[in-house]
Amino acid sequence: LDQVAATQAMAAKITELSASEKKVYDRQLRVWGVDTQLRLSNASLLLVNATSLLAAETAKNLVLAGVGSLTVVDNTPLSSPTRPASNTNNYLVNAASSSSDSYETYGSALAASLQELNPLVRVHHVCTSASSLSADTLAGATLVAAFGLSTADFDSISRLCRAQSKPYYLGASAGGYAFWFSDLGDEVQYEGDGKEAGKMLSKRFVSLKDALAADWASMPRRMTKGYALLRAVWTTAPELFSTGVVPDVQGVLHALASQPCKETFKPSAENVRAWLNDEVAPFAPECEDIAICSVVGGVLANEVLKSISRKGEPAGNFFFYGQDLVASQGAVEKIGM
Repeated sequence: LDQVAATQAMAAKITELSASEKKVYDRQLRVWGVDTQLRLSNASLLLVNATSLLAAETAKNLVLAGVGSLTVVDNTPLSSPTRPASNTNNYLVNAASSSSDSYETYGSALAASLQELNPLVRVHHVCTSASSLSADTLAGATLVAAFGLSTADFDSISRLCRAQSKPYYLGASAGGYAFWFSDLGDEVQYEGDGKEAGKMLSKRFVSLKDALAADWASMPRRMTKGYALLRAVWTTAPELFSTGVVPDVQGVLHALASQPCKETFKPSAENVRAWLNDEVAPFAPECEDIAICSVVGGVLANEVLKSISRKGEPAGNFFFYGQDLVASQGAVEKIGM
């Protein structure tokens, strides 16, 4: 871990782009300029859980954009009896593990594929679990992104990042539903755009705990159905996003019905039952939809890039996707902020 932190810290010393970087990143330099590209080159990202397809899609976009370094944190064996690599729909893990026997974990295989996508990015692998993350692991990271974990692990990472003042993103998908959450800190400075171009503005984010406990009376008059569903799932199906296991579908439906909000804020019981029984359970733990992860991973990567560059207002703090369950193919909600 010390070696990884030291390597991440070294990235902050970059003051100009190399000839190779200027050549490879020529097209995006024309879009966002040298200053933004330098900020990306100086950024060090910590990506938690390589089994997640949404993690792979997000990481792919960030590596191709030219983030300075990316460290994959994961210790899931490729030979895991509950999650064998031969069955994974994570194509970046599959590409590396099927071409060589030298990789033992999802993390090492994903790191190898990401490195191959862009040799200019420093890609590392730390073989440890999400539940074992510590302040030392986070030490050199610019921000943290964790995916496809249990609600307990998501809660733990949220508390750890808050304690260390690290911006973080959490994301997951299952069947036709996906979301991500962002907490960039109590006061985030960014350069405005449009009518606010040239002005330095600020935005306050809240912790995951506060966002999930927000008073329904403070909610906007209109919102997607994804948030109420997430609150219902969080306590009744804590392993849903990590393993696809839902011990009590009726319990989820009861928790959803008990949410003290407008009925228009909730997906129908019929749609939720179909989601859990037809889209998640039969394919668990490989229940992520490739098309949905591609879209949501692209949106999330763009937000990470925006956060690093500090140009434009960061969206937040929730993004939900899912036609039947969310009633939207992509919607941002500001909850508790």
